[in-house]
Amino acid sequence: MKRILVLFLALSVALIGVACGTKEATKVDTPRAEGKVAEKPKEESKYAFPNSTEKGKGKISVQTASGDSAKGQTPVLFSDKDDILIQVGYTLENFQGDKEVFLYVNKKFQETTQAGEMMQGSLPLEGELLKPNQYTVTAVQFADNDPKKGEVIEYHEAKFEVKASQ
Repeated sequence: MKRILVLFLALSVALIGVACGTKEATKVDTPRAEGKVAEKPKEESKYAFPNSTEKGKGKISVQTASGDSAKGQTPVLFSDKDDILIQVGYTLENFQGDKEVFLYVNKKFQETTQAGEMMQGSLPLEGELLKPNQYTVTAVQFADNDPKKGEVIEYHEAKFEVKASQ
Protein backbone atom coordinates (compact mmCIF):
# COMPACT_ATOMS: atom_id res chain seq x y z
CA MET A 1 0.00 0.00 0.00
CA LYS A 2 2.87 2.35 0.80
CA ARG A 3 4.36 1.68 -2.64
CA ILE A 4 1.10 2.70 -4.36
CA LEU A 5 0.89 5.86 -2.27
CA VAL A 6 4.52 6.78 -3.00
CA LEU A 7 3.99 6.07 -6.72
CA PHE A 8 0.81 8.21 -6.74
CA LEU A 9 2.61 11.11 -5.02
CA ALA A 10 5.56 10.88 -7.42
CA LEU A 11 3.24 10.96 -10.45
CA SER A 12 1.29 13.88 -8.98
CA VAL A 13 4.46 15.89 -8.42
CA ALA A 14 5.65 15.10 -11.95
CA LEU A 15 2.34 16.19 -13.48
CA ILE A 16 2.30 19.39 -11.44
CA GLY A 17 5.86 20.11 -12.55
CA VAL A 18 4.89 19.66 -16.20
CA ALA A 19 1.72 21.74 -15.87
CA CYS A 20 3.49 24.59 -14.08
CA GLY A 21 6.60 24.51 -16.26
CA THR A 22 7.55 27.64 -18.12
CA LYS A 23 7.83 27.97 -21.86
CA GLU A 24 10.99 29.39 -23.28
CA ALA A 25 10.48 33.05 -24.07
CA THR A 26 10.63 33.85 -27.73
CA LYS A 27 11.82 37.17 -29.04
CA VAL A 28 9.31 38.81 -31.32
CA ASP A 29 10.81 41.17 -33.86
CA THR A 30 8.31 43.98 -34.17
CA PRO A 31 8.66 47.51 -35.50
CA ARG A 32 7.67 48.79 -32.06
CA ALA A 33 10.69 47.04 -30.55
CA GLU A 34 12.86 49.19 -32.78
CA GLY A 35 11.11 52.40 -31.76
CA LYS A 36 8.79 52.51 -34.79
CA VAL A 37 5.03 52.67 -34.62
CA ALA A 38 3.48 49.62 -36.22
CA GLU A 39 0.84 50.38 -38.82
CA LYS A 40 -2.39 48.43 -38.65
CA PRO A 41 -2.73 46.46 -41.88
CA LYS A 42 -5.58 47.69 -44.06
CA GLU A 43 -8.41 45.21 -43.90
CA GLU A 44 -9.60 44.06 -47.30
CA SER A 45 -13.29 43.82 -48.09
CA LYS A 46 -14.59 40.26 -48.55
CA TYR A 47 -16.45 41.34 -51.70
CA ALA A 48 -15.24 44.19 -53.87
CA PHE A 49 -17.49 47.22 -54.09
CA PRO A 50 -19.31 47.28 -57.44
CA ASN A 51 -18.87 50.08 -59.93
CA SER A 52 -22.49 51.13 -60.43
CA THR A 53 -25.09 53.84 -60.00
CA GLU A 54 -28.65 53.74 -58.66
CA LYS A 55 -30.69 51.08 -60.46
CA GLY A 56 -33.65 48.81 -59.83
CA LYS A 57 -36.96 49.21 -57.98
CA GLY A 58 -35.63 48.69 -54.46
CA LYS A 59 -35.13 51.27 -51.71
CA ILE A 60 -32.96 51.47 -48.63
CA SER A 61 -33.30 53.77 -45.65
CA VAL A 62 -31.21 54.09 -42.50
CA GLN A 63 -32.65 54.74 -39.04
CA THR A 64 -30.95 56.23 -35.99
CA ALA A 65 -32.42 57.69 -32.79
CA SER A 66 -32.48 61.10 -34.51
CA GLY A 67 -34.48 60.06 -37.55
CA ASP A 68 -34.74 58.25 -40.84
CA SER A 69 -33.13 58.75 -44.25
CA ALA A 70 -36.30 57.72 -46.15
CA LYS A 71 -37.11 61.29 -47.22
CA GLY A 72 -33.56 62.22 -48.13
CA GLN A 73 -32.44 63.46 -44.71
CA THR A 74 -29.19 62.36 -43.14
CA PRO A 75 -29.94 61.01 -39.64
CA VAL A 76 -27.32 61.49 -36.93
CA LEU A 77 -25.88 58.86 -34.64
CA PHE A 78 -23.99 60.06 -31.55
CA SER A 79 -20.94 58.07 -30.52
CA ASP A 80 -18.89 58.37 -27.36
CA LYS A 81 -15.14 57.70 -27.40
CA ASP A 82 -15.74 54.70 -25.11
CA ASP A 83 -18.29 53.06 -27.44
CA ILE A 84 -17.17 49.73 -28.82
CA LEU A 85 -20.21 48.78 -30.87
CA ILE A 86 -23.36 50.63 -31.92
CA GLN A 87 -26.04 49.41 -34.29
CA VAL A 88 -27.75 51.44 -36.98
CA GLY A 89 -31.11 50.26 -38.31
CA TYR A 90 -32.02 49.86 -41.97
CA THR A 91 -35.10 49.06 -44.03
CA LEU A 92 -34.97 47.36 -47.43
CA GLU A 93 -38.00 47.53 -49.72
CA ASN A 94 -38.84 45.96 -53.09
CA PHE A 95 -35.73 43.82 -53.52
CA GLN A 96 -35.75 40.46 -55.29
CA GLY A 97 -36.47 37.86 -52.61
CA ASP A 98 -34.64 35.06 -54.45
CA LYS A 99 -31.27 36.85 -54.24
CA GLU A 100 -29.09 38.02 -51.39
CA VAL A 101 -28.64 41.71 -50.66
CA PHE A 102 -24.99 42.67 -50.14
CA LEU A 103 -24.60 45.55 -47.68
CA TYR A 104 -21.60 47.88 -47.73
CA VAL A 105 -20.71 50.84 -45.49
CA ASN A 106 -18.45 53.39 -47.19
CA LYS A 107 -17.71 50.85 -49.93
CA LYS A 108 -16.58 48.13 -47.49
CA PHE A 109 -18.60 44.90 -47.41
CA GLN A 110 -20.39 44.32 -44.09
CA GLU A 111 -22.90 41.47 -44.49
CA THR A 112 -25.52 39.79 -46.64
CA THR A 113 -29.20 39.44 -45.93
CA GLN A 114 -32.31 38.36 -47.77
CA ALA A 115 -35.03 40.88 -48.48
CA GLY A 116 -38.17 41.01 -50.54
CA GLU A 117 -41.11 43.36 -50.32
CA MET A 118 -39.94 44.77 -46.96
CA MET A 119 -37.27 43.78 -44.46
CA GLN A 120 -35.75 45.54 -41.44
CA GLY A 121 -32.42 44.84 -39.82
CA SER A 122 -29.44 46.45 -38.16
CA LEU A 123 -25.79 46.85 -39.00
CA PRO A 124 -23.17 46.67 -36.25
CA LEU A 125 -20.77 49.61 -36.34
CA GLU A 126 -17.39 49.34 -34.65
CA GLY A 127 -13.87 50.66 -34.90
CA GLU A 128 -13.40 53.14 -37.74
CA LEU A 129 -17.15 53.28 -38.37
CA LEU A 130 -17.72 54.99 -35.00
CA LYS A 131 -15.53 57.98 -35.80
CA PRO A 132 -17.28 61.27 -36.59
CA ASN A 133 -17.93 61.28 -40.33
CA GLN A 134 -20.66 60.90 -42.93
CA TYR A 135 -21.29 57.30 -44.00
CA THR A 136 -23.05 55.70 -46.95
CA VAL A 137 -24.84 52.37 -46.66
CA THR A 138 -25.16 50.65 -50.04
CA ALA A 139 -27.48 47.72 -50.78
CA VAL A 140 -26.63 45.71 -53.89
CA GLN A 141 -28.06 42.63 -55.60
CA PHE A 142 -26.24 40.77 -58.36
CA ALA A 143 -27.46 38.64 -61.26
CA ASP A 144 -26.88 34.96 -60.44
CA ASN A 145 -26.30 36.07 -56.82
CA ASP A 146 -22.57 36.30 -57.58
CA PRO A 147 -20.76 39.51 -56.55
CA LYS A 148 -17.51 38.40 -58.23
CA LYS A 149 -18.84 38.16 -61.78
CA GLY A 150 -22.54 38.93 -61.73
CA GLU A 151 -23.91 42.17 -63.09
CA VAL A 152 -25.53 44.62 -60.67
CA ILE A 153 -29.34 44.45 -60.86
CA GLU A 154 -30.17 46.52 -57.74
CA TYR A 155 -28.06 49.35 -56.32
CA HIS A 156 -29.31 51.81 -53.70
CA GLU A 157 -27.69 54.13 -51.15
CA ALA A 158 -28.66 55.83 -47.89
CA LYS A 159 -26.57 58.13 -45.70
CA PHE A 160 -26.14 58.70 -41.98
CA GLU A 161 -23.71 60.77 -39.93
CA VAL A 162 -21.76 59.92 -36.77
CA LYS A 163 -21.09 62.82 -34.41
CA ALA A 164 -19.13 62.81 -31.18
CA SER A 165 -21.17 62.87 -27.98
CA GLN A 166 -20.70 65.94 -25.81
